[in-house]
Amino acid sequence: MKRPLKCLANESSSKRPQLDENENSNVETILIEEGPSRNIVSTEWGEDFSISSLLGEGMFGKVFLVENNTNRRFAMKVIKLSVKNRHSAWDMERKIMEKVSAELYEHIVRMERSGILKTCPDSCSPYFFLFDPLGPSIFDLMQNGKKDYPGKYAVFETADIAKIGKQILSAMQKLDELKILHLDLKPENVYILSENDYDGLRADSLVDDVVYILLSKVHVKIGDFGCAVEIDEEQLQKTEVVQTQNYRAPEVIMGLPYGPKADVWSYACILAEIYIGDLLFYGSEDGEDTEAAQFEMMQRVVRQAPSPRMWREAVTMNSKKVRRNDNGDYFFHQSITSRHISTSSLLLNLRPYDRLAIRLFELIRNLLIFDPKMRPSFADIGLDNELFTFTG
Repeated sequence: MKRPLKCLANESSSKRPQLDENENSNVETILIEEGPSRNIVSTEWGEDFSISSLLGEGMFGKVFLVENNTNRRFAMKVIKLSVKNRHSAWDMERKIMEKVSAELYEHIVRMERSGILKTCPDSCSPYFFLFDPLGPSIFDLMQNGKKDYPGKYAVFETADIAKIGKQILSAMQKLDELKILHLDLKPENVYILSENDYDGLRADSLVDDVVYILLSKVHVKIGDFGCAVEIDEEQLQKTEVVQTQNYRAPEVIMGLPYGPKADVWSYACILAEIYIGDLLFYGSEDGEDTEAAQFEMMQRVVRQAPSPRMWREAVTMNSKKVRRNDNGDYFFHQSITSRHISTSSLLLNLRPYDRLAIRLFELIRNLLIFDPKMRPSFADIGLDNELFTFTG
């Protein structure tokens, strides 16, 4: 399945006010040129930044490498013009980032400043954020490894996965303390500290279809809070569609209320993916039944189904995702016309002689619990989990 670019939260909330499209009519737009030319953007407070390169692009924004007049580098994230309610989306993310950035957290990106541009890049709105530049995402490292070794999966060594997992866990525990849901955890939003920490690739002498991504230093940060929300009683009752589909929790798919444990499901999917080298869950390649196909695949892989409580709650709440027939049986609203390749148990992904991976997959299996009331929280996992302390 093609990877979706972004979660859906920014387009699904009815509480985000519409932006007056005439509001930005006096903002000058510049075209970003390729080559050695330096494009200049100006802020509302009078500071100029030269754009060195485009670092990345998602559905809702572009990220540029920029320099100020003292040659300090930043990553500048600019909201796209195509985003509906872009002023509101920027303002919500700004408030989240101000809360996250009030203190320095080792494994969470920190916003240096946000503001409005007087001149902005082509196809971009004037709303932007400044961050310290980081290295590539762990997804980028995996994709680049696959390009260098066609036909092989680029994965991380299990000892490094344990370190990455512990660091993401530490970040998510901090977000829980701050009462923030990330809602778009995925490898694209986990970054190594510097591109200099990447140390090449190594083939596996025992497994033909993988190459290992080598890191001289394992230090990651989670970023991209464009879908994040603050937790309150109203938020915990919401049933809107959030999260990128491949990392979407069962309660979200079923149209049930969701909370911090939706991020736990995504976290487990990341741990599995960076070991396997591919998506753990995916829908059909095309067609309208992609979410239903993934929902079926999730049940096959984890050998679970939604709990009776989840089915009853979905029907009681009149969820559009669930139906009940005349015999009293519950079923997902959408029939499946496409079929997956055969799916196998999680543990069949283990590689030979990888003792630490047993701890890894024990953790993954314990986190991929369909019913969020039974799923562990980030606090329940604990930084002293056997995966993170194993020395054998």
